[in-house]
Amino acid sequence: MYCSLFRGQKRIAWVLGFFQSAVFVIAITRVLADLNNPLVIFGYAAGFATGNVLGIMIEERLAVGHIQLQIISRRRGAAVARALRLNGYGVTEIAAKGKDGTVKLLTVSVLRKDRRARPPRRPRHG
Repeated sequence: MYCSLFRGQKRIAWVLGFFQSAVFVIAITRVLADLNNPLVIFGYAAGFATGNVLGIMIEERLAVGHIQLQIISRRRGAAVARALRLNGYGVTEIAAKGKDGTVKLLTVSVLRKDRRARPPRRPRHG
């Protein structure tokens, strides 16, 4: 996980991985040494679960990486692709066949940190 999160920053990935492993070894050693104590087991499980949730929240805030958006249009695909390119987005245009005939399938790569809230999905023809 750290390699993809800190692309090009191997030292940070190494340090975080080192300390994560050390904390895990210490915690699991403590749990295994006292398996008769349910509070120790509960504490480890609660810490593990909390770490998962915090990790997800941090990753969502950092918004590392790209998302792929797909736009399907029967009539305005080329115009939409042109407008997106003029705004600096990379767009791939593919001729495709939909339920009602030929369509343009546009795939757009967007940085996750640059994405905006999507409007509600509603069917549109065109």
